[in-house]
Parts: sequence; C-alpha cells; structure tokens
Amino acid sequence: MKAFERFLVPTDFSAGADAAADAAAELAKRLKASVDVVTVVDTSAFATIYGDAVYRAQRISDIHGQALSDAQQFADRHFNGLGNVKVHVRDGDTFLELLQAAQDLGSDMIIMGTHGRTGLAHLLIGSIAEKVVRKSPVPVLTVRGSARETAGSR
Repeated sequence: MKAFERFLVPTDFSAGADAAADAAAELAKRLKASVDVVTVVDTSAFATIYGDAVYRAQRISDIHGQALSDAQQFADRHFNGLGNVKVHVRDGDTFLELLQAAQDLGSDMIIMGTHGRTGLAHLLIGSIAEKVVRKSPVPVLTVRGSARETAGSR
C-alpha cells in the first residue's frame, strides 16, 4: 500500500470543513504529509448575468481573489506550523473540480467534511461528499461537522 504523503482538504468554510481540517492537520503532522487546501467557486452563470465581458472578467477575478484570501486564512488557522501547505482556488462544479484537483495535485487521500444532512434536505441538495466518496480514485476520509451545525440542517 502506498504511503499517504499528500492530502487534499476541500473547504466551503463550514463547521464540517473545520472538523476535516483539524483531522487532516493531525494526520499530516504524524505522517509528515503535505496538504493542499482547495476551495471551489462556480462562476459559470456569470456569462448570462453580466453581459459586459470586461465587467464579468473583473467580477470573476474579484471572486477568485476573495476565495483565495478566505482559503489562505482557513489554511493558516488549521495548518499553522506545517511545512508544506498550498492553497488552490478552482472554478466549476464542486464535485468534479475536487476529483480533478485530486488527480492534478497527485493527492493520496481526500479529507473532507460533511454537513450531515438527512432526509429531504439530503435528497434536494445532494451530497458532494457522497459523490466524491463514490467516484474518487483515492481514499476519502469524511469528517462530520459539529453537532450544532448538523442538528440545524435536519
């Protein structure tokens, strides 16, 4: 079995992502693994919302910049003291972008949070974590968010 040397840690800045990052930080310390923090934005709808190409490009650039700043703060908060942590912003469908990021970055494992939605909320919203678990070519460790967050989503 190949050693776990590189973790992909997706974040949507939720309590589930915080819990997953804490678990990933502990594993990364023990295994001396590198960490790639990934956040995904989807600006595909902007083509129809913003007709002016220059304004659209600026707005997308602003969104990417803010996402990068937020992801860097997330990484600093959770992975302070770890040597090899990189932050990435991807644009597109979250599930597909996470799988592609794992491949592009050579990830050995994805460590991600879940929201713990059940019933109708799960049916309507779906679960990115569930899709990643089903389709990922690498192992996926899911970590449930705080009890407060998951209780409010049922």
